[in-house]
Amino acid sequence: MTGQNSRSSLVNFFIYNTDYGQREGYEDEKIMLYVPQDENEDVKNKCIGLCQALVQFTLTFNPTKPCQCLNTLKAKQYFSNPEGNFWIVLTLSVPHSEKIVKDKKVLEYYPDDLQDPISEAILRQSYEMFVLFNGLFTFILNKYGRPVLQERLEFFYTRYLQTLNFGQLDLLDIYQGISYLPLDKTEFLRVQCFSNLIENTFSSVDHVCILQNDLLLWTSLSQKDMKILYKYLTSSLFPATTVDNEDSNSKGSNSPSSRNSSPQINATFPNPGKFLTAPLEMVKPGFTIPKRAPRIFVHVENEIKELNLLVYKAFSCIICLLIDIQMLNTEFCSKLHNFIGPQLGSLSSIITEQALKRNVQSIDQQYRFIYYNSMNLAIKSSIHAKRSSLVSVASEIMKLLVDIHQDFGESDEKGSETIMKTSADCWIVGRRAGCREFFVILNQKNASLVDIDEELRQVINTSFSNILFLN
Repeated sequence: MTGQNSRSSLVNFFIYNTDYGQREGYEDEKIMLYVPQDENEDVKNKCIGLCQALVQFTLTFNPTKPCQCLNTLKAKQYFSNPEGNFWIVLTLSVPHSEKIVKDKKVLEYYPDDLQDPISEAILRQSYEMFVLFNGLFTFILNKYGRPVLQERLEFFYTRYLQTLNFGQLDLLDIYQGISYLPLDKTEFLRVQCFSNLIENTFSSVDHVCILQNDLLLWTSLSQKDMKILYKYLTSSLFPATTVDNEDSNSKGSNSPSSRNSSPQINATFPNPGKFLTAPLEMVKPGFTIPKRAPRIFVHVENEIKELNLLVYKAFSCIICLLIDIQMLNTEFCSKLHNFIGPQLGSLSSIITEQALKRNVQSIDQQYRFIYYNSMNLAIKSSIHAKRSSLVSVASEIMKLLVDIHQDFGESDEKGSETIMKTSADCWIVGRRAGCREFFVILNQKNASLVDIDEELRQVINTSFSNILFLN
């Protein structure tokens, strides 16, 4: 008799700096953060000491490539050295099930169910997300000192780690891509001109990003910054600021931001805009929006600059403005509201109409697909209707997709293809063409390789006719 498999979960997460705690009896000084926080101090020191020793030992074999992963029976430990002598370590439990063998309970572990590429990607993302809102570790350490760095690490990671479901991560967590909304030339030029107009009108605006719901239309940010900002917007800010119409109306206010906080606005109203984030003086207790505008660190002219993130919405169009931290106040927001609101509302109507024209019929349920372009981070998936929803295929198939992706990464060939058939008579096709990766899942039991190849051609011609795939 076998019980249901357990999911992977967080065992511990810690950050240490080898520049500290070098004297005997002061080892705890190197600990910048340790989760769980209530762990015994001796356990913390021993765990970090073992990790430090392991890293030093592996460096003797390859000085340029330190240890990245340690596998044990019950857990896997992942290491990252993002900057200086700072080390981040993530420990996850290995999924297991309980079996009855000769009237005794025995645990059987499944290390292959915890895939290293996903865990390593999550570890990198956790660091990038912290840097977006706080800056580099060394920047905080040099400017404010070790106690402040420890406080910021604790404040951020104790909350961030709770948002991660380590048992439901998949290929999209490796890609960390961006969903775009394709536009015609005229509409794209209209969006770009609107962005340029805002930057030229308001000199304190450094960057502009424009989205239609959770689909990106335009950004002036670098890809590295936009990738992690997009993750924050779509997984945290947007869901948190989605308010019910009745709740908004029951908390009516005379301010522009709260008066227009309902997602359903009369199209004849002259200014349908509302702030999703705003200065502290505009944030009202008990209201879902606006939230306090966070400070983020992004690249501006080859330097990391601290800016305020102001998010503004009109109908389904959302505009993100990165503002000089000295300029963000109620008066400035009032000018932005009067200038942007009516134009963004008009732009939203045009974009919505364009999106409806491009809304093709959903792909036949016989197959699912994932497409990713590493050049512009474009992601498209029929497996994930929404990023927060559960996938529509079996977990075993999602694991196979990760394995194929890993094989592509280890190959030097720019174009390759993998076709496999599962024990459940499900066909999986993975194709890499340059910077593009494309996966299709076909449920055709009696199909041959020739049939699958022909079906793949039809899928590409129907849904990806404007994308080059090498044959």
